[in-house]
Amino acid sequence: MVVAEKSGKYAEEIQKSRKEMLFVPHAFAKRLKKEQPDCIILGMGKQVGNSNVEEVEMSSKMKFLLQEVTNSLLEMNYRIDFDVKVVHFDEDNVMGRADIGNKIILIAASTFDMGRREIALTLMEENEHIKSGKEDETRAFQTHIFSQWLKSMEESNGLFL
Repeated sequence: MVVAEKSGKYAEEIQKSRKEMLFVPHAFAKRLKKEQPDCIILGMGKQVGNSNVEEVEMSSKMKFLLQEVTNSLLEMNYRIDFDVKVVHFDEDNVMGRADIGNKIILIAASTFDMGRREIALTLMEENEHIKSGKEDETRAFQTHIFSQWLKSMEESNGLFL
């Protein structure tokens, strides 16, 4: 199967394949992938949380910015503990996602066009999701973030609650 809207990207692969290809709409492919994560659909990538992701090769700009941001965070005593992969998400508004099971930070290629601050915020959020094991938009994750923030304030000010 091939996502019809993305079939141009796979034209050469489709042409060389000896298998019969079925072109399906993105919405159908997304639903099928959610129900059958091991199903191979060109243009879908793999399912992580509620998103389908396709890994992309990091450009030299992305490598540079990732290194600069992680170094800056280290200087501020914050370490990104997990591997980072650059991906395309099937949802345009997703900047990052934590693959908690595999302990990998997924960051959207488009995030690298938003500046270092957005890259840092995205990396930190996904890093904390993996460290805490808590998903997006949960009370448990909110509690984790505020606890980390308070701990940081205590340590930097020498005051402990």
